[in-house]
Amino acid sequence: MPRRCVLTATLVLIAGCAPVAASSVDDAARLAALPRLVLRDEAGQVVTVGGGADVAVVEGIVAMDDRTIVPATAAPPGLAPVVASPRAGLVAHATAPTQLAPGTIAAGRTTSRVVVTATDGRRWDVTLDGNVVPEAFSSRPKPGEAPQLYAVEYLPADAPQRYRVRVLDLGTGELSWPRNLRFKAPVDTEMAGVSRDQVVASRRGLLFTLYRGRRPGDDHDYAFVHVLSASGGVWCLGVPNELRLDRSPGVVAVSPDESTLYVASAAGGLALYEIDVILDGARSPDASVVVTGLPSGERGPALGATAAGPILAQGNDVVWLEAEDLSVTQRATAEVPVEALTVASGGRVVVAGDGRLQVVAPGSTAAPVELPAGVTAVTKLLPG
Repeated sequence: MPRRCVLTATLVLIAGCAPVAASSVDDAARLAALPRLVLRDEAGQVVTVGGGADVAVVEGIVAMDDRTIVPATAAPPGLAPVVASPRAGLVAHATAPTQLAPGTIAAGRTTSRVVVTATDGRRWDVTLDGNVVPEAFSSRPKPGEAPQLYAVEYLPADAPQRYRVRVLDLGTGELSWPRNLRFKAPVDTEMAGVSRDQVVASRRGLLFTLYRGRRPGDDHDYAFVHVLSASGGVWCLGVPNELRLDRSPGVVAVSPDESTLYVASAAGGLALYEIDVILDGARSPDASVVVTGLPSGERGPALGATAAGPILAQGNDVVWLEAEDLSVTQRATAEVPVEALTVASGGRVVVAGDGRLQVVAPGSTAAPVELPAGVTAVTKLLPG
């Protein structure tokens, strides 16, 4: 599944990679002067830079929500770490991803092995019929009980065209249905889609995944946001047609207080959802604000958020928007074509693109800093 195998609820793996170094003493000093950052590149490397420290490769799994590093554990042969729970000290390993066949949404396989290791030495090893990939750990089991995993089951297993969400009890090896996040009934719905971006609201235990899919017999794509709660429940959230996410790249972000979900598209659209409303079965979960006419382009946008509102980058254009009505309040022009964006310490906005990092602000954009040799295009950028 493109971009999905490492963009799960607790993001990425890097273990045993060679250290990277800046190309000169001056570059090393400028990198160290940046805010503390964690980045992932196209090669799957996870690297920390800035904060006065040397560049370092992360050895472990980095949690998207709070950047906690779960120490790397030896993966069983043929398996790769795909998701972790820093608070519980758990790492799930699954069959290493392979190249997708044309017309499929995930790699095909007819059996799936899932191995979960715990920092206290416990271990669970389950082999399942079908094509099952861990997505997130459930927060329901009590300490000492076998963990539960939310997983994606792909159908048909050998050439996936659609998927459904399952709950795997590692103690029994049994799969069950999740519950509807808003109405609490069991959910056995099948969906067709490819993951485009994910964001975690860690304190609320929510994973938001932007998908693009196609219904059977339909000639047109459609888009939706899949909402997964670690405490139990799933929901598919519709996205406004104005965003044109059925044919444009998109991105998702959550406000720092986790009250708001933002969804943006390369077509210059941005939508705002109130997360409390999404979780309330008595209210319509539609976007409360939708704006268009923002910077647009062919490549996917980058998106971050502060308490004052979201920050959207498309190409070299960076715009700051008001939190409630999404009106543009400030603009800046980055020297680099933006591939990723984050809000670092002190509210500083850092962008990555074309092998460089840059701190941008209206009227005071800093000079770009070259990335270390061996770091490829940045696909995710986080505050350290």
